[in-house]
Amino acid sequence: MKANWLMNKWFWYGVFTILTAIATYQAFPANAEPAPDQKVVYKEYNNYVIFKQSYFHLVEGKDLYIDYRDEHWDLFKYTPTFAAAFGLLAVLDDGVGLFLWNLLNALILLFGVFALPRLTNR
Repeated sequence: MKANWLMNKWFWYGVFTILTAIATYQAFPANAEPAPDQKVVYKEYNNYVIFKQSYFHLVEGKDLYIDYRDEHWDLFKYTPTFAAAFGLLAVLDDGVGLFLWNLLNALILLFGVFALPRLTNR
C-alpha cells in the first residue's frame, strides 16, 4: 500500500506549521526569574527580541548597533532595512510575532526542499 499522503506538499506544510507552533510555545518559560547577577530576565527567543527592538530603535532614531543589555543579551548585526521590514512582526504580541517568524523560516526551508531539481515521488 502506497502512502500517497506522505508525498503531498500540503501535508508537510501542515506538519511544519504544527511543529512550529510547538517550538514557539516551548520558548515561553512559565516563571522566569533573573539570575543573581542580572537585572533582566533574558528570553529564550533572544534573536527575535533583538530584531523586534531594532525596529523600535530605528523608529525612535536610536543607534541600532550599540549594546542594549536591558532588553537583550546580544547585538543587532543587520541592516536598517531589515529592522524596518521586521516592523511587520514587531508590532504584534511576542507569541504571535515569534510564531509567524518561526513559521516563515520553517516554510522557506520546506519550500526550498520541494524546489530541488529532479525531486520525484520515487
